[in-house]
Order: sequence, then structure tokens, then C-alpha cells
Amino acid sequence: MSSQPLLITGIHRSGSTWLGQVVARCPRFGFVWEPLNQETVCYGRFNYRPNTWYPYISDFDCSRQVDAFQRLEQFGFNYLNGLRDIKSLRTLLRYGRDAVNFNRWRCEQRRLLIKDPMAFYSAEWIHRRLNSQVIVLIRNPMAFVASMLRAGWYMPLVDIVNQVELVEAYPSEILDDIHAFLEGSGDCHSVEACTLGWRYIHQVIIMLKEKYSNWLFISHEDLVRLPSKMITEVFNYLREEPGTKLLSYLDNSLSSDQGERGMRRDPAKLLASYEKVLTHEQIKYIRDLCEPELSKLYPGKSF
Repeated sequence: MSSQPLLITGIHRSGSTWLGQVVARCPRFGFVWEPLNQETVCYGRFNYRPNTWYPYISDFDCSRQVDAFQRLEQFGFNYLNGLRDIKSLRTLLRYGRDAVNFNRWRCEQRRLLIKDPMAFYSAEWIHRRLNSQVIVLIRNPMAFVASMLRAGWYMPLVDIVNQVELVEAYPSEILDDIHAFLEGSGDCHSVEACTLGWRYIHQVIIMLKEKYSNWLFISHEDLVRLPSKMITEVFNYLREEPGTKLLSYLDNSLSSDQGERGMRRDPAKLLASYEKVLTHEQIKYIRDLCEPELSKLYPGKSF
């Protein structure tokens, strides 16, 4: 059996929560939720708080990150620092739950499972430092943009372009478009902002796909259409047996109407749901702009 950690990442709103919850049902894993999300950091679990969305970690001046991830890999709970998280009865109960889980997972020698879209640009660093397996999720741009608008989320373009090491590591002509957009309207809740963000992230995904044959790249669309087949592929990649608890959870999540965090009974309706949010003009704008990436990530497919 493998002892490698696992990172599930990729663009947000792409099914990483559902996939992480499925894999976490396997008794071989200990599930840690988004350690690089600056709004949900729990210091007991992870003693490092990034100051930006989508942080890029490099080998330069990374001692704090190295210490935090090494401790996380061993499920080392930081009782003293974790006291900073306690602000209510709810956070006190979470502190106790996390401490118990970390101790149990360490004793059971479980594999670390990190689910974190915010770790995407740091995936190479995490892969090198922890010798982790990596699963990267992708999603077609129309569905992604519609999901962002529906959720009321914004695309953190400023956080991306302001990280000098990030844009040097992953150069792209899209960065010029992002700078021009930010100098103009700069509305990061807009269709244009979400589309630019999708393009840059997926250009980096294309680079990583060419570089790492030992990473697994999965589309949200395949998870929706063929969930059982894709979960089998995931566990073959992980060299693990899913177990009865996981299979039971998978059956329940496939048969209930849970919106985007579950897989609905009618995949066709879920995959075409962006048509209810976007206008025909917006769909055409997104599709035309993202065609270079779509042709490489979804060869032979049309949306």
C-alpha cells in the first residue's frame, strides 16, 4: 500500500469538494480541507496563513511553509497555536474534533488527503516536497463562469498578477489581457474576469499536463456523466481499494438531488445548466475566447 499524500486541486467550482468527500470515505485517508484558503485556516491543523488567494509557494524563503506541510503530513496537531482559532462554542468543538482526528489518523498511519483549489499554483512545490500524488480537476468555461455568477464569487485576478514568482513560473500572453482588464473596468465579478481567470488557470493546467504523466487530470463533465467509472479510475491511480463505506456514500450521492456538490439524477440537465444563467451572447463570447484551451483540454468535444 502507498503512503504518499494526495492533493486534489484545480480550478474552484469544478467538483473538488465532492471528489474529496468521496475519497475521504476510504479508511486509508485523513481528510484536510483547504489549508491554503486564507479565510478558513485552522492553526491547530496548519500553522501557516497565506496572505493572498491562489498563493504560489517556491523554494525561495519557504521555511514556514515547509514546516507547516511536514507537520501536516504527520498529522501533528498544534495544540497551542490552535487556541487562536477558538472564538465560539462551535470553534471549540472543531478544535476538539480536529485534535482527536489528527491523533487517530497518525496512530492509524493514514495517508494525508488535501482538497484545496487554492493550492493549484503551489501543486508542483507540494508534489516535490511531499512526494504527493496529484489529481487536477478541470471544467468547461461556460459552466465555470455560470457557477461563479450563481454563487456570487469574484475572480481574484489581482492576487494572481501581483505574485511576481507565480507569473514568472507560468508566463502567458493572457497576463497582458488581465492587466489591461484591471486597468479598465476591473470588475472581478464579471463574465470577462471569470473568463480571463479560467483561461490562465487552464493554460497552466495544459503546461502541467504535458510535464507530469504521473498526475491524474479529470474533467468535471466526466465526473458528472460517468461518476462510477471515474471513481474507479481515481482509486486505480491511488492504488487503493474504495471500501464499502465509500461505495455506499457514492450510491447515495448519485441518487439524491444535491446541486453541484452532488451528482444529480439527470447529468444532461446539470451539464447544460449554464444556459439558464448566461445569455446566448455571453456563451458565444466565452466559447470563442476560450477555444485555444478548449481544443487542447476537450479534443473532439463541443459545448
